[in-house]
Amino acid sequence: MFSSPRVEVPNLVGSSITGAIRQVSDKHLNIRILTEKEDSDLLPGTVIHQKPTAHQKVKPYHAVYVILSKKPSRKKTANFLGKDRTKAQKELERESSPYKIFSIPSSQKSGIIIGQYPQPEHELKGPLKLYAAQHQKQHFVFPRLIGKQLGAVKEFFDTHDIPLHVNTTRNSCTDTMFIKEQRPLPGTLISLEEPPHVQLLV
Repeated sequence: MFSSPRVEVPNLVGSSITGAIRQVSDKHLNIRILTEKEDSDLLPGTVIHQKPTAHQKVKPYHAVYVILSKKPSRKKTANFLGKDRTKAQKELERESSPYKIFSIPSSQKSGIIIGQYPQPEHELKGPLKLYAAQHQKQHFVFPRLIGKQLGAVKEFFDTHDIPLHVNTTRNSCTDTMFIKEQRPLPGTLISLEEPPHVQLLV
């Protein structure tokens, strides 16, 4: 019996899978894909390894096994919500992940991450954006007290734990007396975190 003539295996490394199929078909060989490996420098579907190697002689219809490149899977975002800004920064720098942090006014504790984009467990296509709380004092306009009865004013300020210092030009001071002067002046901005020093003259 006569043995079949041997066929030289073509060099498939660097070819696209379409080109590789065409080459092996021309040589009367078969192609088998073993697996895919991530490679960001190559187009998906590029042959990065083959067996048998190029120029080996094999029988017709012999299988050539190849490994193809594929796109690296995108990173998924971790959950930074509720974390401290400094800890989040250290974690991202340790992983060499690009990020941007923005401070936004909030009633929450300063430095706590209250928002992120993309959301946790979503694909990260660019720098991660984190939004950190920046606590701001809440200000109020101090009311006009002149002409009001002392008793009603005392009751109002007691509910807000703001102490009053009352002075009078008379011998005695009663809750039915009316306020003549006040400090702070009406319209002054105050913060309840630092209660104002309220002085009244009746």
